[in-house]
Parts: sequence; C-alpha cells; structure tokens
Amino acid sequence: MKNENILEEEVKNSVAATYFSNFNCTKILGKVDFAVAPLSPSKGGGTTPSPFGEGAGGEVEYLLWAEAKQKPTDLFAMFAQLILTIGKARTFDKIMPPKFLGAFDSEKIAFVPYYEIQELFYLNDFNWNVTPSNTATKEFQLIKTKVEKSVVGRHCGLDPQSPENAGDSCFRRNDEMLTFYFEKDEKELRRFIKENFVVGKGDVTKIEITENNVVHIFHKWVEKVKPTIAIKWKEEAYDYKIYERDFFLADLISENNETFENLTVKLRKDYYKTEVDVKRRLFLEIEFTDGGKAYREFWAKYARPPREIYRNRIRERADLLVLPSFRERAGAFFTPQIWVEKAQEYLADEFGENWQDEYYIWDCAAGTGNLLQGLTKPNRVFASTLDNGDVKIMHDDIEQKRSPLLKDHVFQFDFLNDSFENLPETLLNIIKDEKRRKNLIIYINPPYVEVSSIKGGKKGANQSKIHDKYLKELGTAGREMYTQFFMRICKEIPDSKLAAFSKMKHISGSAFESFRNNFLAEYKKGFICLANFFDNVAGNFPIGFQIWDLSKKIHFKKVKVDIFDNNGQNIGTHHFYAYTNANYINEWISKYNKKPNGEYLGFLAGTNGNGVQHNRIVYIINKKEQMPNPRGIYITVENLIESSVYL
Repeated sequence: MKNENILEEEVKNSVAATYFSNFNCTKILGKVDFAVAPLSPSKGGGTTPSPFGEGAGGEVEYLLWAEAKQKPTDLFAMFAQLILTIGKARTFDKIMPPKFLGAFDSEKIAFVPYYEIQELFYLNDFNWNVTPSNTATKEFQLIKTKVEKSVVGRHCGLDPQSPENAGDSCFRRNDEMLTFYFEKDEKELRRFIKENFVVGKGDVTKIEITENNVVHIFHKWVEKVKPTIAIKWKEEAYDYKIYERDFFLADLISENNETFENLTVKLRKDYYKTEVDVKRRLFLEIEFTDGGKAYREFWAKYARPPREIYRNRIRERADLLVLPSFRERAGAFFTPQIWVEKAQEYLADEFGENWQDEYYIWDCAAGTGNLLQGLTKPNRVFASTLDNGDVKIMHDDIEQKRSPLLKDHVFQFDFLNDSFENLPETLLNIIKDEKRRKNLIIYINPPYVEVSSIKGGKKGANQSKIHDKYLKELGTAGREMYTQFFMRICKEIPDSKLAAFSKMKHISGSAFESFRNNFLAEYKKGFICLANFFDNVAGNFPIGFQIWDLSKKIHFKKVKVDIFDNNGQNIGTHHFYAYTNANYINEWISKYNKKPNGEYLGFLAGTNGNGVQHNRIVYIINKKEQMPNPRGIYITVENLIESSVYL
C-alpha cells in the first residue's frame, strides 16, 4: 500500500482481504470506518456473512471497530477521532462494544483493548457534539491526551519472554500500543489476530462477560431486569445504601442462580438477600415481581460467572457500574494512580520519611480504596465509604490478598450523616485521645459534586446532617459536598491533619468567605493538576492536593502550590489568594450597568462568575433579546472602556 494515490476505501479493502478474510467486514456501523465480526453459521453447516455475526439473543459480537486513513497518520489522533465518533453516536449504548478499538493507515495498524478506554465515554459534561475529524477543538485534544495516557506500557499482546516470540520487532519499536507495521510485522500481526480474534459459534455459544463489555451489559440489565425487582429504590434500597450495581453483581458472580462471593446483595435462586442492619443481623429478602421471567430471559444470553481474570478486572473498576444520575449526585470518580503517588510523596516530605510508622491514616471517602494503594502499615490505616458495596469489594480484595489492609479497619460509614459513635472502637479511641489525635491524618478525595450542578434541579446534594449542623459556618459554601467534609473534620476532629484533594474554590471563591472564617488551619504544602485528568470530572479547572495542620487556628490569606501537567512534570508554582471585603470584578462592572434611554452599542453578556474559568460565557451580542435572559450590561458610550476591560 505504498502508492501515494491509494484511496481510503482501497486501504480498508486491502486490510479486510489480507488480514480479516475469515471474518465479516461488510457491516456499515454508522460513521465507524471499519468493523470486524465473526462470520455467522449457516443452516447448511458452513459460514456466510449474513445474518451478520449474531451471537446469543441475536446480538452481534464485534471484535474490532476501527478508524481508517488514506495516508500515514498519528495513531493517537486516529484513536481520538474514533472515540469522538463512537461517543457522539453513543454506539456503545446500542450495540455490544468490541474486544478492540483500532486505527490503521497505509503503513500500520494499532489496537487498544476497549476496556482500557471505555471510561472516556462516561465523562460528565463533555461536549460530544463536536465534529470528530476537527483536530483543532479542545474536545479532540482532551480525548487525544487521555488516550495517550491510557495506553502507555502496552505491547502487541505476545509474550516477550517466550522463545517463540524472541526478537519480534513490535516489542523493539513500539511498546506504547498494540502496533504493527504491515511490511515489517506481518508475521506478528497474523499471529496476534489468530490468537486474539477468536471466532465464536454464533447463537450456540453464550456471550462471555469481560471488563470490556460489562458496562454495556450492566446498562441493559438496568433496562430489562431492574424494573422486576420488588424494592422501592429511593425509599428503601438507597436508604439502606444498596444500589443497582449490588443486584447486578449478585447476578453476575453466581453459579446455578446462587451468588458465591461475599457481596452486599446475594442471589438466592429466585430472590435476593441483603443484610440491612449488621449489629442486629437483620436481613431483607427481595423477590421478583414477575417470578424471575425477565431475569431468566436476560441471563440466558450470557455466560456466568466471568472467568476469574475478568472478575478481578471488573471488581477493580466497579465504580463504572453506576447510573449517570448517581455519579452526578455522589460526585464519584477514580483517582488516577499518578496523583495517588504524588500525594504520598508530599505526605512523606511534610511528615518525614517514617510518617507511616508515626501517624494514623483515615480515608473517610475511600470508595474502593485506590487512594490507599502504596501504604505499607495496614494496622495504622482505616478506610470507610458511603457505599456498602465498596466495602464488600475491599473486603474481598483483602481476603484474596490483593490488598494489604485489615478487614476490621474497612467499614461502611456515612461521614456527612453518621455519628462517630458508630466508628470502630479502635478508630474512635484515637479520635477521643488528644495526644494520638494529633497524629491522625484524614487523607481523602471527597466528592466534588456541587448542588447547582445536579441536572433537573438543585435539591439533594447538600442535604446532610453536617450541612444542617454547620449551616451558619458553611454559608453558601455548603452547596459543595467537599466543604462539608472539611468543616466536620475541622470542628469535630480538632488538632488532626487534613490531606485532601479538592477544588480550590474554598481558598479564593467569593461565596466561601463564611467558610474561610470558620475553617481555621495552617496550610503546609500542596500541588494542583488539571481536573479533567480525573475520571468523571470535566472542565479546565484545577484540582488541588493540600496538607493542613488543624492544630494551628489560623485565618489563611494565601496558599502556594506546585503545578503539575498531565505527565506529572512540575511546570511552576501558583498562589491562590483568600480575599476579604474585596471588590470583585462583577461588583466593579455592575457600577456601570445603566439601562440606556435610547441607542446603545451592544450587550455584554456573561457578567456572572468572578473566576477566569468563566470567560467561556462572556460575549457581546447586538441586542439583549437575541439570547434568553442573558445576565450582563448594555454597552454605551459612557461605559465602553469599562466594558472593554471586562471583556
């Protein structure tokens, strides 16, 4: 395919004929350039491209969705375009995702396991409506960067230690992606396809569940099976801290309709059983409203349980098995390992090389515990989380020796609602002991959800006992869940240390003055990174890691942080200032806001939000009536200079 005049369609046809002749590559899958699926068995015993690769229940089991280009092109750019194409059409919601995503041009082809990047499709507040081929958009650049980070350290799937594979060039040239050059790596490419593109037996074989397709299957389960489970979700299930994921995992990790692992919810043939009061050993039994008909029809398509290797991977990213509405309300996300390691470097720098021997650590917003990875003194580490399903996952990791934590140090606790008297006695004694409390580090990455960011209304996120208890101290800052964590820690665990990831609004936000007057602590050190590097967080605002000494009752005026880029490189320092009684820019411009009697030059919209990150909403229109209820000022000859300064 060295001919410079070769067309893109010729490239696709050549790849299909040369490497995928034993598969079906004829399906037009929306805007996806190239799709590969098994050939379907024919009634006569042979194979035929039609009907198209259908497995159990008539669902196509794709092996590859790929982006194709005519001429040699940057692979990460091709993957970014493919992801934007899939995300824009929500293809993964309608069709079972493939085993691999791919990209190829006239000289090379590359593969990425779908599960490695599937979380990108669940970014909140991401604009999927951009043109996928427009490389200049910030969305394209963001996805390209995330792909680059997601696939680092991957090779072509063959065992480099095997004598059979010794000297394979795909290991020498490119260990960042499953990449093959058609001319030099033909042998390795054919072997990779043979070993990884395994053809099923059509509707005779059930669909295997892997970390690759489990999110898709979970959402289908929510649609088909959840409505037949006889429980009131909001009034009962959520109050008991059990969620859709818990019932789905009970189904998934089962044999002969019996859950065989220690999960929050267990399937027992034709009903579910869950413990709702640990102290009193009270259990809840939940039946099916249809006798299990929908359940049986749904799971008839899939092989259960998943193989152990897939169960482990599914367990690691169980945070993806939640409804979008829950992710928005809970602010749940997964802390990237790069920032976990960086935070622990700062803790060691502040508290000394032997800090883990001298301090106790409590992560009171632990999720599945990834913030605690790398800690080596389990007898001094405690982890609690709102979701009892996460506790079960951590307990199972401990039992299977995947985690060094102690089982009785990992527990369910609602930090914004539960009393400290519900804590394990060991931890409660530390909190009550003034001397040992000074050596307690509250090490957290709490939810970032803001009450005004909840879709469909402003109720729910700030409704907690802590919000009500410290309403006066929090002021308008109480609409942020993370400030509620901070305030309780400051007021009820005095003299401890706080090491936390959070937004930086509490430092300089104009609506956080009441919070700053009551959060008295000495700032020690910290760093910031870009928020949209975190799973489930979108936007170009900073996430900071800060270390505070709560024994020093200080009204802080400013904090100095190091700045890290998405590669973990230090690119400078920055100061955040806590202004008091300051004339913010919106207060300043409002003095020049006078409705004109006659003609005016235009209308300056977007005068709400003092932070520079709000500049995306500032613009000029000819007339106010051009936009629905814009907040701003009329531009006249009297305020032209001031309006220009603001713009």
